[in-house]
Amino acid sequence: MLLLNQHTDYRVPLDAADADTLSVVAARQVERFLRYRNGHKETPLISLIGLDREIGVGAIYLNG
Repeated sequence: MLLLNQHTDYRVPLDAADADTLSVVAARQVERFLRYRNGHKETPLISLIGLDREIGVGAIYLNG
């Protein structure tokens, strides 16, 4: 089932503090931290190319 985002903040630009938290630089810092955690491994993602085209969205990934 596909549920469209109906939140009032949908497509509103991020607050500057949130943009910093969700930046590529912040993601790299988290990635460096996680490398030192026991048992950490990347989560494989499966692209659902046919479904994303069918419903007209940019991309859909499923946690494998």
